[in-house]
Amino acid sequence: MKKVGVIGATGKSGSLIVKELVENNFDVTAIVRNIDKAKHLHVAILHKDLFELGYDDIKDFDVVINAFNAPIGEEALHQSNLQHLSDILKDQPAPQLYMLGGAGSLFLDDSRSKRVVELEGLPPFIIPTAQNEVKAYDKLVTRNDFNWIYFCPPLNLDPEGETTGKFMVSGDILTMDLKGNSYISYGDYAKGVVDVLLNQPGTNHTTISIVGQ
Repeated sequence: MKKVGVIGATGKSGSLIVKELVENNFDVTAIVRNIDKAKHLHVAILHKDLFELGYDDIKDFDVVINAFNAPIGEEALHQSNLQHLSDILKDQPAPQLYMLGGAGSLFLDDSRSKRVVELEGLPPFIIPTAQNEVKAYDKLVTRNDFNWIYFCPPLNLDPEGETTGKFMVSGDILTMDLKGNSYISYGDYAKGVVDVLLNQPGTNHTTISIVGQ
């Protein structure tokens, strides 16, 4: 049974990923700052701030899923949290980092000349998050000294959307669903992340996007 640690396990994505992991019989530990918010998850709990984690805290996991989300006004934490995890994982064979990022890093087409973050008309409130996530991503893709996968959602990641169990797994180019929309529900996104863990062993140093069908 694979051991998985989930950072940000009480958040929107993190809690659904924990649920999906449990349903698929993984040995799950929630890595949280606020232990009271994690009691309902009914999994093992590691009570520690992300920035206080050391390698000894995570060395027994096969995979660490980072579902951390920086609050508005502190978007630079998207860079510093990934830098911290990269530093403690340097030159270690395990665990593999599953980094949940944003759609901004995705390219618009095969030319890979323009990214989502460069699109005109993006809502102003998401731009600081997207820009910081892209800067963090650009540093990550230069790192071959630890094992990682970077996950991107589509443009519309819907917290209220229906969990259908239907999704498509793609690469670093923005992909549309069968209706021509860049959309997925939080529930289906969680299922997609866990599906990669279940069915794509050996995948490493790559970008994966998950979109609804």
